[in-house]
Amino acid sequence: MPAPSLRALASPEGRTAIFYLTVFTIPGATSAYLGIWLSDKGLSGGEIGWINSVPIFLLLTLNMYIGRLADRAPDWRSVIVFGALVSGVLPAAMFFVDGFWGILVVWTLAMAPFGLVTPVVDAAAMRMTRRNGTNFAFLRAFGTVGYIAALGATALAAEHFGGASFLPMILGLTLIRAALSLLLPNFRGPAPQTAAPPIDAAVPVVRVGGGKLMDMVKPWFFAPILAFALVQGLHYILGAFAGVVWRDNGIAEGWVGPLLALGAGAEVMAMFLFRRIAGRFTARHLILFAMLVSAVRWGIMSLSPPLWLLALLQLTHGITFGISYLGLMNFIANWTPEEVAAEAQSFATVVQLAVVVVTLSGFGYMIDAFGIHAFGLGIVTSLVAAGLVLYSLKVMSRADSSP
Repeated sequence: MPAPSLRALASPEGRTAIFYLTVFTIPGATSAYLGIWLSDKGLSGGEIGWINSVPIFLLLTLNMYIGRLADRAPDWRSVIVFGALVSGVLPAAMFFVDGFWGILVVWTLAMAPFGLVTPVVDAAAMRMTRRNGTNFAFLRAFGTVGYIAALGATALAAEHFGGASFLPMILGLTLIRAALSLLLPNFRGPAPQTAAPPIDAAVPVVRVGGGKLMDMVKPWFFAPILAFALVQGLHYILGAFAGVVWRDNGIAEGWVGPLLALGAGAEVMAMFLFRRIAGRFTARHLILFAMLVSAVRWGIMSLSPPLWLLALLQLTHGITFGISYLGLMNFIANWTPEEVAAEAQSFATVVQLAVVVVTLSGFGYMIDAFGIHAFGLGIVTSLVAAGLVLYSLKVMSRADSSP
């Protein structure tokens, strides 16, 4: 008889958790070294910006279509595996290109396939865990663990072997992800479900008219999605500008990586602990709490705090991202049926990416004008996000608890 730990690893949840370890390894690796590698290739700052931005524009264009396609497939697994396999081999073409245009085209084509199916992974895992009565937040936490591991491994490889190690690391990570995708379980149940049952069984389940997501996208439903997107845009700002701004305000460069890793670690802990607290609050109340914490986080950060206070602020990332992300995932799953699960998650991703593009393209000018005080914009953004959640609760107040 196999050991319990082996049985757990062989379970649908175990195989999904193992795959989640690879889902965000490429963002981890690229955040550590992509900009430096491109700079060493002789590319300008503007060209580096385009190489980072064009894949996002492609995701904006195609995400909804891929989500709809995944929902129509017999199981979401087939779309996820296809995206992982294609993205597993395409980075090999990076070894044969040079110069801005070659890198731009090949990098975009290499990154897009899995970026398009990432929302499908989240939607599929959420629906499977709800059906089985298991913990989605616990599985998703392994994604952040993989992100941290890839960030650290890529930085160490670059330190010991130089820039020549970057592309082999990327290709190796995508091939591992492709191989582990073949172990994924089927995610759908034996029959489609209309929706995850609310904790209050007396409250009728909301159905999407005609099985179409767009019939569901009312202002009260869209508001929490936009609220999360606004705060997610702030997280992207932190990743893009925090190192430079902190350094200019007296924080040694050697602390930038540990500070960012501290935030990711707090995110992991929030996800591991999410189920213990989520049953006491509705999904939108959790999002609202995270928006208010975000306002405090950015307000203090705009005042050029010392290192010890920055470390404490980074711990709030577990709330501003971890809790708000899981709250949004539960909100979407509570209010949409399984037949549009992937499309609904892809729609939320499109909204996030649109906000991120606008935020990243404009915030650099704020930094140039106001320095670290530009982070104060996060106060306004977070409070607007909180207002959107309050509006949604006022208009539609079913107990959308987060199991």
